[in-house]
Amino acid sequence: MIKRIVGVITVMNNWAVQSIGYNTYRPLGRPEIIAQNLDRWQLEEIVVSDISRSRHGLGPNIELLETIAQKKISTPLTYIGGIRDVSDALKVIKSGADRIGIESLIDSKPEAAKNISSAIGAQALVIAQSVFTNGNGLKKFNYIDKTTSNLNTNKILDNMTSASELLLIDVKNEGKSESFNKKILTPFHESDIQIICFGGISTGSQISNLLNNKNVSAVGIGNFLNYSELANWNLIKNSQHKSTRQLSYGKLTQGAKEWF
Repeated sequence: MIKRIVGVITVMNNWAVQSIGYNTYRPLGRPEIIAQNLDRWQLEEIVVSDISRSRHGLGPNIELLETIAQKKISTPLTYIGGIRDVSDALKVIKSGADRIGIESLIDSKPEAAKNISSAIGAQALVIAQSVFTNGNGLKKFNYIDKTTSNLNTNKILDNMTSASELLLIDVKNEGKSESFNKKILTPFHESDIQIICFGGISTGSQISNLLNNKNVSAVGIGNFLNYSELANWNLIKNSQHKSTRQLSYGKLTQGAKEWF
């Protein structure tokens, strides 16, 4: 399985923020400037997650995507936030994103993943889930209304036939140093899906340990990439990670990059 390191930019009201458990937010600056930094630090993918769009019933942040595109970054870009249907997904791709992610949409519109996948290709679709464990299995956290429910892993696995990767966000440990809870991976051990881990990942050894998991295709790092450039480079270098990902543009994805 191909392994990657992903930089995650959390956006609220057009500002990049340091998020702690989807509860506390501290401003970091302009998302496009942070995207430039991540591009310079030679990460293999950038995820821009705008958590204010679906929360306020807005569509995807096309203006933000166009602003980032003007910076001419070369790192592949995945966008999450406010995608309501196939039309929105295509607009996001045409505005500069290589892939899109959906989360709340698969609850409100069960056929959404299949329909979007048919339009842009499974390789260009990521399904995100914000989760935590409380000792009685996995719980799903709805960041829009702050409610929790039992995570239906069978439903997730069914949807993954239409997507390339599952982005698992450890809600309780997001923003905390070296604290990602590997137990949230347990329900997926018997599957062959590819998982991006995010939330509380802050050290090179932690990255290496997670990437050794057979289901983990990537780790996402957010807050901890904003402290200092030197620290970021050491983090990546000390993970002993080697890039093996190849990209190409495919007809099925209508211009989005395909991951192999």
